[in-house]
Order: sequence, then C-alpha cells, then structure tokens
Amino acid sequence: MTRFLHAGVFFVATLAFAQGPPPPNPPSGKPPDKSPLRKTGDVTYEIGGVRLNSATREVRVPCLVNMNEGVIEYALVTETGKTHESLLKTRVKPFDVQVALLLCHYEPHAGDLVSILSNPQPEQLDLAKKPMEHPGANQVKLDLEWMGKDGKIHAVALGDWIHNKRENKHLEIPHWIFNGADTGDGLFSAESDGSLISVHFDLAALIGNPAKWTGSDDNWELEPRKIPPLDSPVTLIITPARPDAPKKKP
Repeated sequence: MTRFLHAGVFFVATLAFAQGPPPPNPPSGKPPDKSPLRKTGDVTYEIGGVRLNSATREVRVPCLVNMNEGVIEYALVTETGKTHESLLKTRVKPFDVQVALLLCHYEPHAGDLVSILSNPQPEQLDLAKKPMEHPGANQVKLDLEWMGKDGKIHAVALGDWIHNKRENKHLEIPHWIFNGADTGDGLFSAESDGSLISVHFDLAALIGNPAKWTGSDDNWELEPRKIPPLDSPVTLIITPARPDAPKKKP
C-alpha cells in the first residue's frame, strides 16, 4: 500500500504545479492537515514552510538547533517528535517534506538501508527487493546553512556536526537515503512519529543514514564546538547526490 501512497502523492503533487491543489491524504492512518502548494517564482514553490526549486531539485527546510551536545539518534524531528535525542527540530510537517521531495523527482527506496542490517526481517527484505524506476534517485545530500555571530552565512554538511564514536571522526558519508518512511505497513509513519532524518536505523523516518554503524544507538554524538547555540535558526538543504540520475516523468 505504501507504494500506492508514494505514487498517488507524486501524481497529485505533480498536477499541483499547474493546478495548485493541496496534496492528498494518505490512504490509511490519521490524515495530516493539508498544506497548499504556492508558486513563488518561475521554478520555485512553497508548501507548509518548505521551499523547493523544480529546476535545481533543491529543497529547503527551516529548523532550529534542538541539541548541541550529547548522544543522538535523529538529526531532525518535528517539535512533537523525539526531541530528547535529535540535533534539530522543525515546525514543518513530514508530509509536506515528502511532497516536496517527490515534486523534485526524488524516488523513495529503503534498499540501501536494509542492506546494512545483519539480520533483516522478511518485510524489510521485501522493501529492498522492490524495483527502482531510476536507481540512485533515492540518494540525497544534506547540508546546513545558518547566520553566524559574524553576520556571515555559514554552510556545512550535516554529518560535520555528528561524531562517529567508533571511527573517532565526524559522520562522513557520500549521501543519505530517502526511504520515504516506508516500513512496509502502508502507513505514513513519519507524520505520526515526527521523524524526518534518522541517524540510528529507523525506516519510519523520511531519510536515513547508510553508514556502517547506523544500527548502534549509542554511536552518534554531537560536536559541541561546531554547533550554534540552542534555538538558533538553521536551514536544512536537500540536493541530489546524483544530479545525473534520470528524473521521473510526470
């Protein structure tokens, strides 16, 4: 059923470029509040506070620094999500981020995350076996942008703020995985859980970490000297890790 959710959201959201209707409800679970898609320029749009560029495929999500020290399992959650273990928090709805990513031709697939597991469950193996229309279209880069005390705009890769304890270095990966909160049960779990980006393995989040030690829930801690003060505004920037990956056709 989750496959139909992704396909349905993409189809209706694509029509929104021309017609402007709000995104649809998922087929099961509590439907999220709808956010209208608003055109802001020739190739730019905004939905529920999320900004997207259909030409560059850039998606920008407004966030706040939620933690700047300690062990984490998430890089980004909603304000009602698991804030006790997340680097960032946001007021935007996961469903709106999902629609923005689909509009920018990203293709959700959990296979790269399932492949990390030493003993995956049958339903997880089923997710990994699903064919991708465009291999690589689930790989994204995640960067952070904020205004420093010096009045200048600063930008780093998200992993630069996260420390990999086992390898004693920051989280250094070529890309993150857009899995679309696909756990195989047909529910859009990211909305109910409030989980957008997981560092520890969690298919219920929209985006996951494909690093070797992602299955360890105590391996990821923050780099305090690098992170701005609590509640500092930060923008999460999502871009394609493989710009050459073919786009899905409307």
